[in-house]
Amino acid sequence: MRFVIQRVTESEVKVDGEVRGRIGKGFMVLIGVCDSDTKEIADKMVKKMLGLRIFEDEQGKTNLSLDTVGGELLLISQFTLYANCKKGNRPSFIEAGAPDMAEEMYEYIIGKCKEQEDMRKILLQLMYDLFHLESYVISDAYGGEKFGKGVYHRLVYGTDQEEERYEIFLVFEEKLLINTVGKTMGIKTNKLNTLLMNASRYMARQFADYVRNHLPDMDGYELKEENLLTYGQFQDVFETEKLQISLLFDTGEGYFSYCTSVRHPSKKGAAAPLRSDNAMTEVGRYLMQRETCPKRKVLVVDDSVTVRQGIQKLLDEDYDVTPAQSGTAALRCMILDKPDLVLLDYEMPVCDGQQVLEMMRSEEVFADIPIIFLTGRADPETVKKLISLKPDGYLVKGLKPAQIKQKIDEYFERGSI
Repeated sequence: MRFVIQRVTESEVKVDGEVRGRIGKGFMVLIGVCDSDTKEIADKMVKKMLGLRIFEDEQGKTNLSLDTVGGELLLISQFTLYANCKKGNRPSFIEAGAPDMAEEMYEYIIGKCKEQEDMRKILLQLMYDLFHLESYVISDAYGGEKFGKGVYHRLVYGTDQEEERYEIFLVFEEKLLINTVGKTMGIKTNKLNTLLMNASRYMARQFADYVRNHLPDMDGYELKEENLLTYGQFQDVFETEKLQISLLFDTGEGYFSYCTSVRHPSKKGAAAPLRSDNAMTEVGRYLMQRETCPKRKVLVVDDSVTVRQGIQKLLDEDYDVTPAQSGTAALRCMILDKPDLVLLDYEMPVCDGQQVLEMMRSEEVFADIPIIFLTGRADPETVKKLISLKPDGYLVKGLKPAQIKQKIDEYFERGSI
C-alpha cells in the first residue's frame, strides 16, 4: 500500500469536470493498493498518516498534526502509484490491485478515517459534558508514552455468544482527576485516595458506557472485567496488542488517553480483576504501589523491542523507565513527562540518533536533558562520530548488563560516564 501525502492550503478533485471533493487546509492523499494489501496494513497506514506532525507551529517548526490544526482530508484512489517503468517506455500496472479489491480497500480506508473523526468528536463532547473542559487532540497515534502520574483503567466488554472481547483503556493524569472528580465531589486532597479512586472508577465506567452506546458494533455487550493497571502493564498493551484507536487529549487540567483493542478471551490480563468482594483491597494495593519514593526518570529510545525491554528490566528496580520506539515517540515522551536522562539509539532507521539529538538541542525546554548514545558498534570511526556530536556519553550495547547498569548509576552519581 502506498500513500502520497501532500500538505495543502486547499485542494479539490474533479471527475469529468465535476468537483467530487474539496478541502481547505489539510492533506491531499493519493492512495495506491496492491493485491497483497490487507486491512491490517491499511490500519497502520491510516494511524501513521493521522499522527504525522508536518504542519508548522508558531515558531515555524513542523510540530503539529492534522487534527491539531483542524485540517481536512481528501483521499484519492490512484492505481498509477504502482506503475513499473523499469523496462521499456510503457508503464506496467501489473502490481496494482484488482479494481474490485482496490475499491473495497479504498472504501475501508475512508471508513477508518471517518471512524477516527467520529470518535474524536464523541470524546471531546463527553469531556465537556462531564467536566466542562474544552479539550483538544494532541495525537491520533498515541504510543503509550507516560504523562505525569497516570491512572490506567482497563474495561473489558463482551457477550455470552461472541468469543472476542472488546477492551477500552482510559488513562487519566492524576491532577485531572483531582481537579475534576475531586472538586465535583468536594474531596479536598492533593493526591489520590481510596474515595477519589472509587469515584474515578465509577466515572470511567460511565465514560465507557457513553462511548459504547455510540458504537453499533457493541450492541448487547456487557462489562466482563475491570482492572487497574500499572504503567508497565499498560506499556505491554502497546508491545503485544493491535490497537484500533489510540488518542491522546489535553484537557487544560491534565492529559487523558482513550485506546481500544479487540482480543481473544484465551489471553488473560496481567492485573487482578476488580470485583465487589475485592475492590477495596485491590484499590488500596494499587494506591500503595503508587506511594513509592520518586525515582529518577530514564527514557530509553530504541527501535528494537528486545533492547527496550532488556534495558527496562535491567533498570526498573532503581529508575522510572519509559520506553520509546522512535525519535517521534521520544519527543512526545519528553513533552509529556520530562526525563532526567535519555538513552538514545544512535543507529535508528528513518529518524536516527543524531537527528533526534539535534532536535532536542534546538528546543530550549529539552536542551538541558542529558543524552547518552546507545550503539552496537565500537569501531574508532563510529566512536569519533559519536563524540563529535557532543552527547553526555555513549554505551556499547555489547556490554554486559551489569556493566551498563553500573555506568548509568555512576552517571547519576558523578554526572559523567
